[in-house]
Amino acid sequence: MSKKYKKKLCVYCAERPSSTADHVIAREFFGINRRANLPKVPSCSTCNNQKSRIEHYLTSVLPFGSNHSSAREIFTLSAEKRLKKNLKLKRHLSSKISKRWTQNENGLYTYNMQLPIEQKFIIRLFEYIAQGLLYHHFNVVLGLEFFVNAVAVTDHGYNNFYNQFIGESKLGVVTANLADNGFSYIGRQGKDYPEMSIWFMKLYDGIKLVDVNGNDTSSHIFASTGHKRILRNAYLAHKYGIQG
Repeated sequence: MSKKYKKKLCVYCAERPSSTADHVIAREFFGINRRANLPKVPSCSTCNNQKSRIEHYLTSVLPFGSNHSSAREIFTLSAEKRLKKNLKLKRHLSSKISKRWTQNENGLYTYNMQLPIEQKFIIRLFEYIAQGLLYHHFNVVLGLEFFVNAVAVTDHGYNNFYNQFIGESKLGVVTANLADNGFSYIGRQGKDYPEMSIWFMKLYDGIKLVDVNGNDTSSHIFASTGHKRILRNAYLAHKYGIQG
């Protein structure tokens, strides 16, 4: 491992020294020939193992949710094999698979497979990724007084958030399209506070997520970072109509 990633502060917990370099977006999401230039950050073994467990689960199930060539390749090469080794997960997914009519962007209805996944793991993974990208692009590690939040947003919500936080401005904006559009993102750092940032991310150029009520959410994940007092002030403003 390069000294660049060794004995640094872990990007994810900001408490322990790094012992390894972690790929912000795991290589296992993509085929062998699509893994070049994936960003890496310093990570401690504890955070690396926790993140890896989430990635192992998601690389086994998320390829089902996309027609992107990377997803098809991973499903053929590894996801199917992993499910054969994890019979408990395979039986769980098989028992929960269903089909539903969905309307595509052209207004046509198609009968598609619906696969249950633990959305909390998707959210947690993209929180890790937001922290990694903040360090990768801006060399910022979030201390314990800062937060990272991620949420899946509808297409309408994505457009509103994008116009509000990105718009036509290019100040402090970074973009990337990795693994042949297997993973893409747009991010922006706060002008006055380096720990503040927002990120719009997509995996496999779009995975249709559906909540428990059957409502569609887009494949966009919105993540934000900042000081915890921002969350406190937002809570006070919402509950009491005052600024904290």
